[in-house]
Amino acid sequence: GRDAAQVKLVEAYAKANGLWADAFADATYARTIEFDLSKVIKFAKTNAIVDLQFQSYMFLGDYYKARNNPIQACIAYSKSHELTLEMGYLEDIKKLDMSLYDCLKAQDKHEESSNYLLHYIAVNDSLNTLKHNENLNKNIAKYEQKELREERIDLAKNQRLFELKSRRSNFTLYSLLFSIGAILIGGYLVILFSNKN
Repeated sequence: GRDAAQVKLVEAYAKANGLWADAFADATYARTIEFDLSKVIKFAKTNAIVDLQFQSYMFLGDYYKARNNPIQACIAYSKSHELTLEMGYLEDIKKLDMSLYDCLKAQDKHEESSNYLLHYIAVNDSLNTLKHNENLNKNIAKYEQKELREERIDLAKNQRLFELKSRRSNFTLYSLLFSIGAILIGGYLVILFSNKN
C-alpha cells in the first residue's frame, strides 16, 4: 500500500547499508540452534509459566501463518487467546483477535471470523476508553495539584497577613501602653512638683 517510489528508495537505502535480506539467503553459520517448541510449551505448562505459554503459542501461530497453514495457525492463536483472556492483556487480546480473524477468513469461516472482528472492535474501544480515562485522570490530578498549590499560596498569604496584623496590633498595644505610662509619669511629676511648691 506504499508509493512505489518510496519502496524503491527504502530498498536502495537498505541494500547500500547491507540491511537487505537477499544477501543473507545463502548465509552459512558456524553453529545453529534448534529446539522443539512443543517441549517449551510443555515446560511452560508444567511450571505454570503463563507468559511463556502465551508467547510460545503466539510464535507458533505466526510460524504457521507465514507458511500458509491457517488451520494450524488458528489452533495456536486460539490457545494463546485463551491465555490472554485469563491474564487480561487487552493489547495482546486485540492483536490475537485480528490474527484469528485473518486465519478464519482464509478458511472461509466468515461467521466465526466476524465474531473475532467484533471482539477486536470492542477491545479496541475499551482500550481507547481506558486511555481517555487515564488522560482525564491525569488532567484532574494536574487541576487538583494546581488547586492545592493555589490553596497553599492563599494560606501563606493569609498567614503573612495575620502576622502583619498581629505585629500592627502589638505595635498599637505597645504605643498605647507607652502613652499611658508617659501620662502616669507626667501626672506623678506634676503632683511631685506641686507638693514641693
